[in-house]
Amino acid sequence: MLLKWLRFCYGEEQAFRWDECVAALVALGQLQLTCRENVQKTIVDHMIDVASKDVDAGTMMLRSCALEFPESFDGSDRVSTALAKVVLTLENITMKYDMVVSKCLMCLPIKYLDYAEYGRDHSEFSEFDIRMKYVSSGGCACNRREKIGMIRRIDKSTLNNEELRKMTEVLLDMSEAADQAASDLEKQQDELRKKAALCLCQKC
Repeated sequence: MLLKWLRFCYGEEQAFRWDECVAALVALGQLQLTCRENVQKTIVDHMIDVASKDVDAGTMMLRSCALEFPESFDGSDRVSTALAKVVLTLENITMKYDMVVSKCLMCLPIKYLDYAEYGRDHSEFSEFDIRMKYVSSGGCACNRREKIGMIRRIDKSTLNNEELRKMTEVLLDMSEAADQAASDLEKQQDELRKKAALCLCQKC
């Protein structure tokens, strides 16, 4: 497979599946090739070209790069960001909502919401609707503070009364959940302190 990619990089026409693109990018990144940077750039350019023509392949490559690249891979953010700007366009979100939003964007780290192009206000493609969907879907293991910050970045001047009410309710629910979690933690700590004190008394 690597030989096939090297031939492609030197101008020989080849055909690749989307998963072969991602695998080759990681594999070549681990080799000490003198032409590594040029080879990687050629593969990334090919991935961007494929993503711009095939939305399904683009979403799969974006998910794979954003979620599965090893931490040791140099340039993973750069590749994922380039793919996001090609995949998360308004046209793709509108025409392939389930694939691009439900099966891709909702699974990605929260920062990818900032790369998406949103549709008109008060529609299912609006920034408000998609960001609130992200919160309700659980997002990609983002914490409460990140979710609150993400919601507060929505331009409130574009929202109607119903949307403002919904936003307020969600923020309030998260605040109450945080207060409850803090209260539960305090109770658990009190119980542990009582048990520790009882053990000390019994030893005495």
